[in-house]
Amino acid sequence: MAALVPYLQIRGGTYYYVRRVPLAVIQRPLEFRHVFNGQATVRWSMRTKDKKEALTRYAGFDLEFEEMVRRSLPGHSLSTNVSRVPERAVTMEFLTNVRVTQREGVLRRYRQTMLHIEQDPIKYRDELQRMVDEFEADAQRISDVLYRFDSTTDPAIDVPVIAREIIRRERINAPPDSNALSLLQNAVREGLREGFAGISAIADGT
Repeated sequence: MAALVPYLQIRGGTYYYVRRVPLAVIQRPLEFRHVFNGQATVRWSMRTKDKKEALTRYAGFDLEFEEMVRRSLPGHSLSTNVSRVPERAVTMEFLTNVRVTQREGVLRRYRQTMLHIEQDPIKYRDELQRMVDEFEADAQRISDVLYRFDSTTDPAIDVPVIAREIIRRERINAPPDSNALSLLQNAVREGLREGFAGISAIADGT
């Protein structure tokens, strides 16, 4: 299915929106760097392995790409339906929401399993143990990414990738090398750290 939809690709089971930046944009160095961060090909993770969910999100990614091209080439648009919604500023309230959302996203699966254990301890206890074992096996890699700032190809813990997706989805004004972008990435990182610390606490109690 991904091969039949332009710019939709699947890698490692995760769906991506992949599209080359038009040459007309690349030939405008200032705009190219500011809007596309100097990347000739955008590769945005949809953060889902579900085909239906990827197709549902596809239109939003497509419109966002077109809007970025429009901002790079004044007066030019690939579509007449591109959103004109102004960008939002980064506020402390927004950063707090980002941190909480990232934390809860990490913990959600584990908390759901804990609730299932309350209902049926025999059935779900082994499932929780498998989840904890998986986390412990990946603990060093996760720590290196979130605390030592190592690079990663895992979209679930790739802080810059997550931040860029938030910027696109929420239309946040956080250009490359800006203080706003640094604050946003820090909020993402702190939320992920808190989430995985919560998993560690669950593991210690199992």
